[in-house]
Amino acid sequence: MSGKQQILEYGIDKFNTVARASVFRYRDVFESLYRRMGRWADQDNAYATLDDSYIESVWWVLAKLHEKGLLYRGFRSNPYCPRCATPLSNFEVNQNYKDNVPDPSVYVKFPVVGRDGVSLLAWTTTPWTLPANAALAVNNAAVYAEVEMQGDGDSWTKGERLIVAKSRLDELTLRKADFQIVQTYMGKELAGWKYVPLYPTVQKLSDSEQAAVHTVYVDESVSLDDGTGVLHVAPRYGETDLALGLRVGLPLLESVNGFGKMTDAITELDGLEAVRDTFSSKLMRILLPI
Repeated sequence: MSGKQQILEYGIDKFNTVARASVFRYRDVFESLYRRMGRWADQDNAYATLDDSYIESVWWVLAKLHEKGLLYRGFRSNPYCPRCATPLSNFEVNQNYKDNVPDPSVYVKFPVVGRDGVSLLAWTTTPWTLPANAALAVNNAAVYAEVEMQGDGDSWTKGERLIVAKSRLDELTLRKADFQIVQTYMGKELAGWKYVPLYPTVQKLSDSEQAAVHTVYVDESVSLDDGTGVLHVAPRYGETDLALGLRVGLPLLESVNGFGKMTDAITELDGLEAVRDTFSSKLMRILLPI
């Protein structure tokens, strides 16, 4: 089996039976190794986390926490396995750590409402979350520059204006852009600005969510060490994004389902594998204005 869908088709009860049997397949080997190592343990009465007595002990603890009013329902951003369609523990993530994995990022223009030809230039390392964009974040104390492009480029036209952290203007220079600074702002001055989203919001929003969405916010998590100083925020898909979203009441927009595939919110993307297909020509053409 290669994924959760096959488990569901096979039957969870039958899968559990086979899984339980596989747990003790190498028990004799482990116990022999432990004896050779001199590990002092009661192997005849060892517990296993799949034992009913162990599972029920955890339930008992949770029941006591609930009785004391210490449990609450909320949202948290966790490491996740789309193959298993389950959250991952920190141990599982560490076991499969890989270094030097390609991590391309993208730059996206978000037009400012009420200002023709002016866009906030945002940056993200997770372009598959762009259909779930709910806000943009800027650094409260940073200086932002509104620059006018002096010539046409692959992703802008002469006279178009982009807003970027002043300390990150090298990002434009590296793209051989000729520009002129026409105005500067403190990050806090951008707070509350509205911008045009990349895609229409398909899910129904409450009045408070509608007022909060597609707005610029200040947040201490915005770094000026890379990107543009304008951060794309998708609360469902990141720890800092979620913290900001919960603080200001953003909706948890969804672009990827529990099996790691793009949702049908955008018809042309429906079924694409979010991470693997992110930089396919089809997804790039649809997603990225710059």
